[in-house]
Amino acid sequence: MYIRKATVPGKTPQAAYNFMVFIWLLLIMSIFIYYFIARLAISQPGFSASGESAPLFPILVGISIIDLGIQVFLKQFLDDQRLFPKILKGISNQYHEGAVTGESLHKELIQRHYNISIVLWALGESIAIYGLVLTFISGDLRYITGFGAFAILNMIFLRPRRQIIEEQFSRLRRHLETGMPMKGIKG
Repeated sequence: MYIRKATVPGKTPQAAYNFMVFIWLLLIMSIFIYYFIARLAISQPGFSASGESAPLFPILVGISIIDLGIQVFLKQFLDDQRLFPKILKGISNQYHEGAVTGESLHKELIQRHYNISIVLWALGESIAIYGLVLTFISGDLRYITGFGAFAILNMIFLRPRRQIIEEQFSRLRRHLETGMPMKGIKG
């Protein structure tokens, strides 16, 4: 059986940025969908809250704070000029040995950016899911409203940034053209 390797959409910084904005907007829309699902569910005549949410609330708030810590750490790989290029060091060495092409490096750069961004956004969206769970348990819309609003603010903070993508592409392009190490990469 032949399995085709997934291709990376967007060979240019603009195409990569457009694709990332599309995914980001879909995830934000899902937070609004969670709210409407909760609203519909608790307004049904047969709905009854299954229990008390008080013991679960501090646990989910704590998990949300841990999510934020993980996001701050991962965001450094996207924003920090020293950390992200280190990820590409191995493939960059392969380029200079002639094992891969410049296009492969661009695809790798985009793929790494997508992967880290999607993990960040999934963590941000999960905060709204915690509110949805508390709403289903308690029958109180305040949980999905509060956690959902926090998740949306978090997603706005984590929005795709065109400047970062363009900067990484231009640094990679300079690196490929000149053979000079990218900032943050030794050797």
